[in-house]
Amino acid sequence: MVDHVKAYAQAVISGEIVAGEYIILACKRHMEDLERSKLAPFNYYFDVEEANARIDFTEILPNPETGEPVELLSYQKWIIGSIFGWKRKDNGNRRFKRALITKARRNGKTFLVSTMGTNEFFLCETPKRNRKIVFASNALKQARIGFEYMKDQIRTLTNGSKAMKKRVKILDAEIKDLYSGSTAYPISSDTSTGDGFAATVAIIDEWHESQDLKMYNLLKSGQIALKNSLLAIISTAGLNPNVPMYREVQMLKKVLRKERSMDDYFIAIYEQDDVEKEAELPETWIKSNPILEHPEIGETVMESLKMDLIAAKEQRNLNALYVKNFNVWRQVSEESFISIDDWNACAVDEAPDLVGREVYIGLDMSRSDDLTAASWIYPLDDEARRYYVDSHSFVATKGGLDQKISRDKIDYREMADRGYCTITDKETGIINQQQVIDYIKHRIKSQKLKVKGILYDPHAISLVLNELEEYPLIEVGQGAKRLSPPAKDFRLCVYDKRIIHTDNPLLTIAVNNAIVKEFNDLIRIDKDKNREKIDPIAAMITAHYEAMHYYTDEFDWNSYYESEEFTL
Repeated sequence: MVDHVKAYAQAVISGEIVAGEYIILACKRHMEDLERSKLAPFNYYFDVEEANARIDFTEILPNPETGEPVELLSYQKWIIGSIFGWKRKDNGNRRFKRALITKARRNGKTFLVSTMGTNEFFLCETPKRNRKIVFASNALKQARIGFEYMKDQIRTLTNGSKAMKKRVKILDAEIKDLYSGSTAYPISSDTSTGDGFAATVAIIDEWHESQDLKMYNLLKSGQIALKNSLLAIISTAGLNPNVPMYREVQMLKKVLRKERSMDDYFIAIYEQDDVEKEAELPETWIKSNPILEHPEIGETVMESLKMDLIAAKEQRNLNALYVKNFNVWRQVSEESFISIDDWNACAVDEAPDLVGREVYIGLDMSRSDDLTAASWIYPLDDEARRYYVDSHSFVATKGGLDQKISRDKIDYREMADRGYCTITDKETGIINQQQVIDYIKHRIKSQKLKVKGILYDPHAISLVLNELEEYPLIEVGQGAKRLSPPAKDFRLCVYDKRIIHTDNPLLTIAVNNAIVKEFNDLIRIDKDKNREKIDPIAAMITAHYEAMHYYTDEFDWNSYYESEEFTL
């Protein structure tokens, strides 16, 4: 019996099929799990017959453009066979209750979405009745695309069968299987009927557009009591790394690197490994565009990709091209202060031992109704001359916390629960500066820190200064001449991986939002939109004004005092 899933995995691992790092790791995971399945402690096995039955069924479904049956490509067989072929040993239900499939646009994403729904509609045996297949997206128009494909597939199946016509009822916004009581329908993130969902299979399309976890949590919570459910995400990458999908992708990359375990999650991340280099190497584009495997469609897609690359270069709009055509996450602005890849490369799983260390603290005091940040730089005194950085924010609630969460696209309640911020306790909703003072003092005391300096923007900070006068206080003006050197040096430290962090989400959001304004060989950080928050990285740059000199053997203070940077 042919094992299409194993054949694809072996071809990828051997290099016969060109693939990116995370598809190679996913294929190795499959092969290793086949061996693990022979052992009792591993509660999963691969059912080749079931996988092939799902692949065979999919190949009788029509191509949405030609109406002819589709001959699946090897990567499509791998995805469909993996999702439906892996099962639990204890009850025979599906192994993968969650799946993430991400690839570049124009790679048959919608067809794959629809076939998963059609497969489940007719072939699923648990539960035997009242299955629900839900197509979800941020916008109903997008959710309907996969749903309409499924309608077209079922119409084709019913055209040659009177029995099938009697069994299935196709409505504008719903498909009903009168035999099993099963239904399929599309929804959007603003649906008003979401509380009643208990989807056997829920498919989220283009999740990169979702700013929060509302829809994801709604669908997931509806599946808690279901024994054989699947929540599948199929999407391209996006231009905003401050969204749930980006964080999900980073977590799943850790799974594939064996840094954490999630045996019930199927992962297929088709992306370029080094997009800036590989954009000039068409032979590598199959890493993010697996449809290039197709002899005819692949040729058409390849020509389109080449023309898009030429146009993007002329328009100086490469970031959008990298995202949509090569499926890598980038910031929307070409002027980003630090790229997400460089920042992620500095992330570590655990903070070093900070007790007793020297520290520089930067303060960015906001208007009374906005965000305040205290950022911390700890020199690690190691051979690499590294710094560990962290931040804590203070959130005003004037106008209502819910409104602020909605406007900023940040769940401050969750951030507070996880210890990354403090929400003001003032009834007026303005920042309580005493909370800022108490937090700083408590952290210094609990970690027994040696404060090298509390560096501050003089704006709205008088009360804080009075309460912190036992520590060295250093005023840092916010002009470009003053802040350009620490901003440039901090960025260089990131490039050299001399900055490490534990992926503090509010700090990471600020880094992703920060753009650079350049003039007269100076830089300063800024943001594109008023609602975007950069306070934690702004406070960090303020702290780095002094921290950047920590590893300097000799600092010429006389020259500094004589320079234009020094002011009284």
